[in-house]
Amino acid sequence: SVLWSARLPGASSSISPPTASGDFVYASSSSTMFGVNQDTGIVVWSSGAQTGEGSVPAVDSDKTYTSGGCGDVTALERRTGTDVWHYDGRCGAGALGSTTAVFGGQVFGGGVILDALTGFLRDTIPSTQAPAFAGNIAYVVNDKELYARDNGSGVTLWRYTDETSLETPPLVAGDHVYVVDESGKL
Repeated sequence: SVLWSARLPGASSSISPPTASGDFVYASSSSTMFGVNQDTGIVVWSSGAQTGEGSVPAVDSDKTYTSGGCGDVTALERRTGTDVWHYDGRCGAGALGSTTAVFGGQVFGGGVILDALTGFLRDTIPSTQAPAFAGNIAYVVNDKELYARDNGSGVTLWRYTDETSLETPPLVAGDHVYVVDESGKL
């Protein structure tokens, strides 16, 4: 049975898939991020943080992160929605992916890698989807390419190029990495 449902005030018709962490569920629409109490369904906070259509929030122990694409990434305190930092990418990284990922003290979003604590730029990374991680390796999709990148050195370990665009973020399962291309091939 349904425990609760919550209307997200001011949300556009396009709402991201939710992310849950601790006692909160997070979702975003094109211009608003929401923190909802997991037990009650009460919308505890909303923030005007810049988010892209379908941008799935990433969460660590202290913050939730969202991206508007083009390297624009915002960190919010996960319990209150208070702005912690914002990085304005100005589309300089050459990527349009808007879903963020957080791993090893770094935030990956819209073609940039930022320090999770400060929001300072650490590196740029060509990407059109959020990366997946296994060990110290990031698996990254950039249009027709899938590549493995060592997070410590930034060195590309291998690269695969498909005939068509890769349409999904990578999924790592065991020793394998999966993506789906625009023709529907896994």
